Amino acid sequence: MKKKIPVSMLIGLVMLAAVAAFNVSYITIWNAFNDRLTTLNAREAAFIKLSEIAAYVDEFYISEHDSEALLDGAADGYIGALPDESSYYITAEEVQREEEETNFTGIGIIGCQNRQYGGICVLDMYEGSTAAEFGIQLLDVITEVDGEPVSSISYEAAMKCISGEEGTSVRLTVYRERTDETLYFSVRRGAVIHERPFAHRMLEGKIGYIDVDNFDTGTDLLFLDALKELQDQGMTGLIIDVRMNPGGYMDVMTNMADPLMPEGIIYSQRHNGSEMTDVTSNEDALGIPIVLLVNEYTSGAGEYFAAALQSSGCATVLGSTTAGFGYAQSRIDLSDGSAIVLSAIEYYTPDGVSLQETGVTPDRKVIMSTEALYELLANGKGEDLQLSAAIDLLK
Repeated sequence: MKKKIPVSMLIGLVMLAAVAAFNVSYITIWNAFNDRLTTLNAREAAFIKLSEIAAYVDEFYISEHDSEALLDGAADGYIGALPDESSYYITAEEVQREEEETNFTGIGIIGCQNRQYGGICVLDMYEGSTAAEFGIQLLDVITEVDGEPVSSISYEAAMKCISGEEGTSVRLTVYRERTDETLYFSVRRGAVIHERPFAHRMLEGKIGYIDVDNFDTGTDLLFLDALKELQDQGMTGLIIDVRMNPGGYMDVMTNMADPLMPEGIIYSQRHNGSEMTDVTSNEDALGIPIVLLVNEYTSGAGEYFAAALQSSGCATVLGSTTAGFGYAQSRIDLSDGSAIVLSAIEYYTPDGVSLQETGVTPDRKVIMSTEALYELLANGKGEDLQLSAAIDLLK
């Protein structure tokens, strides 16, 4: 026989539950208020400090000065002090110049960020590149642009500084690792042909080869066409080459990874303060052995492409450890016409690991020296040790 709970006891339990819920809510709200108060106090202290400095400069500094330039310097310093080399500040004048200038050109290089030397590594050049005409070579690292160190103005900002009005020149300081030289160039900006062929072919033994040099808009369509063409030719194994790949758009990478791997997570992403969200593939997979070639110049989307295929078990990653870039940037326009570019999204591998500053470790390490890589890329000389190892693995 079931015992009945007295009404008085039931009311007491309900009241206790209500009190507990109120206490939990109160504690949560109070903690949030304290956090907000701490943030406001910190911001007020920062404003007071900046105002105090400005007042002393106005009162004691011996020379004339531009208050607006000082404010730009303070904003630049604030963003520059973030522990991330990809975030930077853009002055209102620079924003306006970008919007008004219609005939800005570059010097025809494809580059990636080089942490070791704090510069821009030249991965490739477009047809008609003025950089090549004036002496820049593949794998050179641009360390200064018009006297400004790349490490102090960020990779993205430096790439913008390299571009300018057609016919004008930009002064570049370059470190050439293979000869251990620091060189100086004045390179004229000019129009170049940005279209590049999408390389794919059938190797001996019915091994397909696709060279993916970026993840820009349209690369996924070219990749899928190449994949189908190789399949129609009876491909039994596939080598995908993302060496020297500076990255690109994650949605383009997703469209390329999806048909290769079984159902699962391709990558995850997180905005500041938000929960992680997963981007997944469907259950269809290519179903043949895949080897993915990577090296230290494989960045961003190329790294997460490698991590997705590696984690799913559908590909063997071969080469050297990748560059280690796991953030995406967003531009935010400010009220005075200036702007900031902030690393606002962090990406994660299917195993929940960020590749920022770590990169992808290959399943099989095959290292090529800078000299050997240069001779292969620039002059077509020497053996491609990594491609040869991939072919042997598939055979």
